[in-house]
Amino acid sequence: MPIQVITKKLAPWHRDIADQIKVEMLNQVTEEFAQEVKNELGKLNCPNHPDKISYITIMADRNNTIIIKKKFCCPAFEEKISVKIRR
Repeated sequence: MPIQVITKKLAPWHRDIADQIKVEMLNQVTEEFAQEVKNELGKLNCPNHPDKISYITIMADRNNTIIIKKKFCCPAFEEKISVKIRR
């Protein structure tokens, strides 16, 4: 099965307009990056385990960073896939 790309968004703090704006922008950047990853890697699948699902989770972080977590069906497939952020 192809790689599944999942996003996890931040929730803004209540009654904090500045945080709401920051979180909205971080979530937008996270969604855009996730779409780029999905376009590049979303159709790949492991030749050894075609029925297994591999996951890439992309999360926004309040420190203005994006966190990437990968869970692949096997170490051999994981070694073939590289996800890097370049800005």
